Amino acid sequence: MRILALRGRNLASLAGEFEIDFEAAPLAGTGLFAITGPTGAGKSTLLDALCLALYDRLPRLEQASKTEVGGESERLSGTDVRLILRHGTANGFAEVDFQGHDGRRYRARWEVRRARNRVGERLQAQAMSLTDLADNSQLGHTKTEVLKEIRDRVGLDFDQFRRSVLLAQNEFDAFLRARPAERAELLELMTGTAIYGALSVAAFERGRREKAILDALDDELRRVNVLDDESRAVIEADSAAAEAERLALEAEIEHLTAEAQWHRTARVLVEQVTAAEAGIAEAKTALADAEPERVRLAEIRRALTARPQVAEADRLTAEAARLEAEETTARQEAKARQATCTQAQEARDTARLAADQADAAFKAAGPLLDHAAALDTRLAEGRTRLEQARIAQTEAEAEAGRTAALRAEAEQTHKASLEKISRLEQWLEANQARKPLVEQLDRWLDAIAAHGTAAAQARDAANSDRQAAAALEAIAAETSQIDAADATQRTQLAKLDEEIATLDSTLATLDPAALEQQREILDAQEAALARLLDTAAQAAAITARAAEIAARRTAATARRDQTDQETAAVETRQTIVAASLSEAKAALVLAEAAEGEQALVLRQTLVADEPCPVCGSRQHPLEAIASALTGLLANHRQRVAQIEAERDDLLRRGGEAAASRRAAAEALTQAERDETTLARDRDAVMTRWSADAAACPLPLPPDPFAVTDHAPLETMRQQTQDERGSIGERLRTYRQAELDRRTRSETRDRLRRDVEQRAATRTGLAARHATATAERSRASAEAGRARADQARLAASLAVPLAVLPDAERRLDGDPADLIAACRKLAETWGKTTQTLEEERGHERRLAAQADSARSAEDNARHNAARAAERTREEQAALDLLAGERATVFEGRATAEIRDGFEAARKAAVARHQAAQDSWAAADRDRAIALERVRALGVSRTQTADALAAALAAREAKLAEIALDLAAVRAAMELGEAWAESEERRQAALLQAVASAEAVWGERLRLRREHEASGQPERSAEALDLLLPERAAARDALRERLSGLRQRLADDDRNRDAAQGTRERIATQRQSFDLWKGIADLIGAADGKKFRLFAQGLTLDRLLGLANAHLADLTPRYLLQRAPGGDLDLQVIDRDMADEIRGVANLSGGERFLVSLALALGLASMTGRRTLAESLFIDEGFGALDAASLDLALSALESLHASGRKVGVISHVQPMIDRIGIQVRVTKQGGGRSLIETRSSWKKADSPELIGCGASADASIEAPSPSTSPIWV
Repeated sequence: MRILALRGRNLASLAGEFEIDFEAAPLAGTGLFAITGPTGAGKSTLLDALCLALYDRLPRLEQASKTEVGGESERLSGTDVRLILRHGTANGFAEVDFQGHDGRRYRARWEVRRARNRVGERLQAQAMSLTDLADNSQLGHTKTEVLKEIRDRVGLDFDQFRRSVLLAQNEFDAFLRARPAERAELLELMTGTAIYGALSVAAFERGRREKAILDALDDELRRVNVLDDESRAVIEADSAAAEAERLALEAEIEHLTAEAQWHRTARVLVEQVTAAEAGIAEAKTALADAEPERVRLAEIRRALTARPQVAEADRLTAEAARLEAEETTARQEAKARQATCTQAQEARDTARLAADQADAAFKAAGPLLDHAAALDTRLAEGRTRLEQARIAQTEAEAEAGRTAALRAEAEQTHKASLEKISRLEQWLEANQARKPLVEQLDRWLDAIAAHGTAAAQARDAANSDRQAAAALEAIAAETSQIDAADATQRTQLAKLDEEIATLDSTLATLDPAALEQQREILDAQEAALARLLDTAAQAAAITARAAEIAARRTAATARRDQTDQETAAVETRQTIVAASLSEAKAALVLAEAAEGEQALVLRQTLVADEPCPVCGSRQHPLEAIASALTGLLANHRQRVAQIEAERDDLLRRGGEAAASRRAAAEALTQAERDETTLARDRDAVMTRWSADAAACPLPLPPDPFAVTDHAPLETMRQQTQDERGSIGERLRTYRQAELDRRTRSETRDRLRRDVEQRAATRTGLAARHATATAERSRASAEAGRARADQARLAASLAVPLAVLPDAERRLDGDPADLIAACRKLAETWGKTTQTLEEERGHERRLAAQADSARSAEDNARHNAARAAERTREEQAALDLLAGERATVFEGRATAEIRDGFEAARKAAVARHQAAQDSWAAADRDRAIALERVRALGVSRTQTADALAAALAAREAKLAEIALDLAAVRAAMELGEAWAESEERRQAALLQAVASAEAVWGERLRLRREHEASGQPERSAEALDLLLPERAAARDALRERLSGLRQRLADDDRNRDAAQGTRERIATQRQSFDLWKGIADLIGAADGKKFRLFAQGLTLDRLLGLANAHLADLTPRYLLQRAPGGDLDLQVIDRDMADEIRGVANLSGGERFLVSLALALGLASMTGRRTLAESLFIDEGFGALDAASLDLALSALESLHASGRKVGVISHVQPMIDRIGIQVRVTKQGGGRSLIETRSSWKKADSPELIGCGASADASIEAPSPSTSPIWV
């Protein structure tokens, strides 16, 4: 990897664009060059630009605080790389051309800008790009992708780049100055060996986890309880015997249950026959009580046949009264319409006269309106000119005021600038004593940092001493705890021995086998009793189900008979409704024909006072006929709709009746199926009862349906349970004693192991005590060395820091605070100088601005006077026109006058038209009212004739049915619904009698069939006693059998679990042995074991490389590892008979040469594929004498032979004088710097300018013809 060119713009003190081309003369042909310049000029900024373009990171910010910096408008983190953008600029960039390890050339670019490219706006996110210079193609799209592409082509990450290409400022001798622990961390950082510590910790943790898993599996295996083979065989035999006994009991209970069920069924059938006989008597009584209602129903049905005649007579009577009232109202309305028509005609004539007068007045005012309009136009133009003049005057006066304010502001600003220049000059004069500290700031800051490092080392050593003392105290306390725990647990062991002896005595007094045998007998008896009780409960449930099924069967039969009656009634009514519908539809057809189109045409051909060709009448009341036909047609249509609605209702009722009958049939079928199922259940209960009753010690009836009192069975079952519980309690006592003995034995064994483990722990504590004592001795010695370094550095800093208040106290405190104070002082000095230069230029500009402001103010005042004169002239002209306009229409607006005349004329015309329309409407209403009077008279006559006919028909029908009108009206109020409801009720009463008789016959048949099936030998009472006994015995046997099976299942599960656990233990033990070996080899809780091994190898390699360079620099010294520590270093002085010296005893120059050798060695520790051909060292070389400096430079130049170009950043003059090619960074004032290259082989006055950040008016010497200056 080789750096080809470096470019940038507006980075810190490097204002404007700059470029350093390492392939152009004179840099192309040299292996060593210097980057020189005063402190703060921007030398390190060049290396910052290099890091930004390649990695978007800055070496100086790696350890910076993340505290926010900046003003209120924009705060950024202290580690934000965008802070490098020069103050007062809108954008900047850093760009590097380099050759990657693949041999291709690339250009990496980093750039940042402010929003809208304007100064003062917020900083935007930085952007990066990578270009392949061969084909100008872009590599990567996002910043993350670009950084990955750069890293792949450079072959180094940022940390590797810093140790192989760029040795940053203040990090040069960090490795040499570090303590062993810090040196280990630096080796990890510089060589990437942190993974070995992580591997060591991981190996240790894995071994610990594998051991914990193995211990957990061992504990799990110990917790599994498995029966021995003899005990399991006994339990299996007991289980087989109990199963055989249970089967015998089940058979006996089933037989007894069948007998008991026979008795229960017989009793239920007798009760059902008796209930059916009572149902027949009740149904017949209800039928006789309903006889008066049946008579009334027949009379109502006869009265309802006259409903059409009565309804028609009532309708025509109401229609005649309505028509008479409407005719009277129509005559009154016609008279009122005539008076309204006369009034409307008079109003129309008056409105026509007013319209003619308004039109004449409008025409007479025309000429005067035109004259007023002309004057209004001239007035409007005058007002516009006046307004424009006033605006111009206002603007001119405002401009005069603004320029006066600007003039005053410019003069005040100029005065303030002069005062500021005076203050800055006074401050610089007053602080001349601080100038030496500022000019050599880097030197004193290094000393302050070294003093802080020595103080930290002293504190660390004191902390180590305190920690070692605390460790000794902890070891003593832990030893006391171990002794106390031993005493306590030995007492517990003696107590456990006594308790185990007592439990052995208790176990000897109990025989678990005999107790188990007794409990098994009681289990069988209790199981039989439980089964008998269960069978009795099932028999009671079957009896209840039988009664419920019989009730459902009876209800379904009654519902089916009732629906049959309803269906017959509906079918009869449907026949009547069909005939009525045919008659109504025929009448509707005739009415529609009379109202049809043909009849209408015939009526339209009739001529007044001419005979009708159909009836011969000369009177043709067409409107009355039309009205009568419309009413008649509506009545017929309403009647057809009513009959059709009744027909649809009958169809619905018929469908509902059919569905109800189907539901009743399905219910009967379901009842039959349920009875069949119930019979099977009854037989099963009888069988179980017979099987269990035989095993019961109590005498029980053969039929479980005959058992009504379960108390004897419950009593015996409770006695059996009590006795069984007593035996179980003794067995639990035995098992608890056995468990307690095993638990105490395990506790005794655990306590003995604990005592043995504490003995081993006591040995480890003794070793730790020796280690802590040695650590205290080492910390004390190291604290003494650190305090001596601290005193030496404090003495060297006393003079330069005397200008700072309380410097001695602050030096002993946090060095960062003192360094920040020094940097702040330097920054204040630099800013003050820069501000003074800027303010002087600013003052000159402000003076020119003040002169310009005074001239502008004079011009503005002259313009304001001329604008005021024009305003007065326009106002006088406008006043003359306004006086003339006031004499026409009293000054009122022309449009207002014209609109008034026009509105009056239009209003008169509108009133005339409205009066005309009102008269026409009134005349039309009068004609309509007269025609309505005539039509109503005709309709009233026709309705009277129809009413007489309807009354005659009603009287004839009443005579036919032999009822008066009141009876018919009463029947109509009850209606058809009441009649149908009553018919259904009567049919239901008849059906109830039939259903009750059918139920009685069916139940009688069932009772006789059951009696013929044969009565059991045992009575119901005997079975009631025997079945619970057998059921209890069965249940007890079931419970005992379940317990035996559970014990066998638990043992099977435990055996499987134990086998699986043993296999897992074997597998885990293999894994543990493997990881234990690895952990013993490289594992440590803090990762130290493997990390130290890897770091030792790395240090050996580094020392080999460093000694190779040190031999060129100064053959006198040889670096090697100190035998007293893992990573300590020592120096062999060959000139002093190979005397061994500590690195802290080296002088400043010796220390620098050794540090340089180490730095070159670290820079060489990269892979062959990523060999860096460029090396930059940011260090001053100020501690070397002339000879050592020549050796150092010779060593650096020798790197050119290995293909490397070395750049040294320094402001040390002897160093600069010995390097032929220099890149100079020169301050230009105002915070700007100039970058130029010089060769000692050229004339001193012929620099090659390769880029600068100077201002545009800076003076520049003409370059020599052999150079190519580039200014941006």
